[in-house]
Amino acid sequence: MESVGERLRLQRKRNSLTLGQVAEYENLSKGYLSDLERGVNAPPAWPLLARLTQRYKTSADYLLGLTDDPRPTATLQLDPETQNLVRQIIADFATLSARDQRMALDFLRMMRQAEDDTREPLVPRIIGQE
Repeated sequence: MESVGERLRLQRKRNSLTLGQVAEYENLSKGYLSDLERGVNAPPAWPLLARLTQRYKTSADYLLGLTDDPRPTATLQLDPETQNLVRQIIADFATLSARDQRMALDFLRMMRQAEDDTREPLVPRIIGQE
């Protein structure tokens, strides 16, 4: 399994960014970012955050305020053909203009909402009532 630092470096490179660029964008030193990527410096909150996401059955994105959806991120097991299709869709999405990306995301949100609306509503159970 990749470390947090390895994942940070991989994502930085996938986004064609240098340490210097990220340091400037985030107002951090290149040395600090390099230490994070090499695992020399790892904030103690990371392991705690990982444990809490499991304990609370939620996602780190939710705990960090990046989403309002507390549901844990699902781990999908996809066959190789579907994995390739998903990769192609993501690659195609990345080539869209910002406006077209927003439209595509709005459409997906609308489809998700429509799916959620068709599910049976959850009825809370009142303690002491059978």
